[in-house]
Amino acid sequence: MNRGMGTNGGRLAPGLVLILLLLGLWQASRLELSGFTGPGPGLFPVIVITATAGIAALLLLLPHLAGPDTSAEEENDEPDRRNFVACIAALLFIVPASAWFGFTGAALGAAVLMTGLGERRGAAGVVLFGLVCAAVGVILFGALLGVDIPRTELDAAIQRQFR
Repeated sequence: MNRGMGTNGGRLAPGLVLILLLLGLWQASRLELSGFTGPGPGLFPVIVITATAGIAALLLLLPHLAGPDTSAEEENDEPDRRNFVACIAALLFIVPASAWFGFTGAALGAAVLMTGLGERRGAAGVVLFGLVCAAVGVILFGALLGVDIPRTELDAAIQRQFR
């Protein structure tokens, strides 16, 4: 079994992604990280780029973590199409859903669309994943950074635990 797309092939994509991420980090670091009223426009890009660059660096150093290369074996692209459609549906769902159901309901719905329909995971895992994503979002953005997120009573209860 070919693990991690070989030594050179497994390092090419993470290496290129890491270079692009470092350029993005350089650009994002030029933005303000915080302002008078709360987080600045550069905070979220710096957090996301730093986390993604860490993953890319890890895959660059340890390409076997990427798993086996299945591109030659996989001729049926139905799972890829299903994942793509599920992710697009989740992106289209999350904005109006956050206004109707609050941040927790929107995160839970997006998790159901992405992991339930796209990845065909079990119901318990999908709900747990959605609740963890929602709790992290509410705690990080709502409670710690003071971002005004669309809230329901559940979102407010989660925030009260961390204030």
